[in-house]
Amino acid sequence: MSTLPYPHEFHDVDDETNARVKRLVPGLAEGAMTIGKDRYFYPKKDHEAFHKMYNYPLDERDIWVVTMPKCGTTWTQEMVWLIANDCDFKGAQSNLVPDRWNFLEMSYLVLASDVRAKSVAWEGIKANPWKMPQILWLGLKMAWPRKYYPPRFIKSHMPFSMLPPKLLDTCKVVYVARNPKDALVSYYHHHKLIKMMDFEGTFEEFFDLFLENKVVQAPFMPHVKEAWEKKDHPNLLFLFFEDLKSDLKGNIRRVGDFLGKTLSEEQVEQLYEHLKFDNFKKNPYVNNDPLKELGILSTTGNFVRKGKTGDWKNHFTPEMDARMDAWIKENLRGTDLSFQTELKHQD
Repeated sequence: MSTLPYPHEFHDVDDETNARVKRLVPGLAEGAMTIGKDRYFYPKKDHEAFHKMYNYPLDERDIWVVTMPKCGTTWTQEMVWLIANDCDFKGAQSNLVPDRWNFLEMSYLVLASDVRAKSVAWEGIKANPWKMPQILWLGLKMAWPRKYYPPRFIKSHMPFSMLPPKLLDTCKVVYVARNPKDALVSYYHHHKLIKMMDFEGTFEEFFDLFLENKVVQAPFMPHVKEAWEKKDHPNLLFLFFEDLKSDLKGNIRRVGDFLGKTLSEEQVEQLYEHLKFDNFKKNPYVNNDPLKELGILSTTGNFVRKGKTGDWKNHFTPEMDARMDAWIKENLRGTDLSFQTELKHQD
């Protein structure tokens, strides 16, 4: 198979930005770069990995979940996997990633600097030398899914423009968007939890970086708008996190219809109970608990956190809220896209 040329240019960020993110984010110890006209923000890495992901082999049996980080990805992955596998709850008693899903960017090691990744692995081995085989085996499993044979379940936080160009013509894709206020809060806590990133700044500093598109895998709005423009493609199901929260059963049925699966009322009820957030956040197979034992996640906090719409009100000052509202308005100008930042009812 011929390899497609990579259509995006790579750009170094300015010295001031590099100094700032290096100070705040150990995961960017080697600096940052941006990709393409929308300047998607990544650790400074070898460009070849992005070429390979753009040319990732596709198969019509594969199912993808694509989101910006902290927009309901894990929740949706579990739903999609169970529906596609005929509600095999026993089979779901294995780690979501890497046992059941391939995390594309993690497979190609582009989410943190090599120095930071090696440092975290080494610290984990020093703290738990008897677990070295587990740490090494986890690393191998994270990389190995690149070579899994179809049908595969693949998650990515990259925008459609950086993914294989024939993706939607070949595979079923579920895209999930979330209001940026709650996504920002959740991504802040995620940066504190993941030792690969280990954010050392304040919430106010993270807020500024997010609005300036200087957090890993930003900018938020172009990512969502790229997907929104494709929402009518028959192989794309565009979901909102807030719709999942307000009508989980209805959206379980929508996903079932999209995947060509007829769900009984009993199956919908089983999925609903399994996916209700109070139950879901206690599920060790989606919460990456083994990564805490291996020193890859902080022991304080959980991978699956609150899952609430409106939690931003517990973090934003009135000035932040006004800035974010203006930012949203400016970025949505000329589109029919909108977000719900509060809900009267949440499943």
